[in-house]
Amino acid sequence: ETDRQVNPTVDWGLTTAYGNNTKGLCITAGYNGSTPVYICKVRISGLAADTIYHFRARNGSTVSSDRIFTTSANEETPLTFGVWGDSQMVARRLIGDAAHPEIPTAIFTDMAATADFAVSVGDVVDNSSYNLYTTAFRPYVCDILGRQKPVSIAFGNHDQPATSLIHKAVQNAGMHSFSFNYGNAHFTCIDYSDCVKGTLPSDGHIDSLPLDWIQQDLSSDEAQNATWRFLFIHVPPYC
Repeated sequence: ETDRQVNPTVDWGLTTAYGNNTKGLCITAGYNGSTPVYICKVRISGLAADTIYHFRARNGSTVSSDRIFTTSANEETPLTFGVWGDSQMVARRLIGDAAHPEIPTAIFTDMAATADFAVSVGDVVDNSSYNLYTTAFRPYVCDILGRQKPVSIAFGNHDQPATSLIHKAVQNAGMHSFSFNYGNAHFTCIDYSDCVKGTLPSDGHIDSLPLDWIQQDLSSDEAQNATWRFLFIHVPPYC
């Protein structure tokens, strides 16, 4: 995240010598009052599975410190993932109650230390304001967990609209439901806004879900060849 347009580059490799660099793009993601907020993204391809890589972010002569990431496990490698939801109020029981930042700090610190990656079932912010992005999301999901492990989000109703800063910061702009494989497991993340009849609790029907897309996803080779299949949605179709 920057306060101006930059030319983002990631230097990466198996050691701190890096040896590779990949350029990305910087998009206008939203506003802090009248000041634009930019999100910079770099997509790296050609990585080996189950491998630790060193990387650093760079804009011209401005360079970050060295960090590491580990790519997706091989199919025979055990994996651990964390799941959480409704972190939008920084551990407040009710609106107006005092915030308890020690709670999300502990939660995200633990996931960063023990899980290979993490998935949220939505409502990582309470609304699309920059204030909630910087108080409820960035200090915990980004600065604690995201600095160390991959994060995916099955967006909830409070994370809307799909054009908001939170969507652009986490996934591709306008991206709704999606799936991915990690190790021997297939993960399907359903965006709450894709529930075409609105809120599931009020209509209570399974056909509220984007069934055509779900059936296509679960019948794919990626899903069928996986040992495990997991689905994530903010409000379940039944309890």
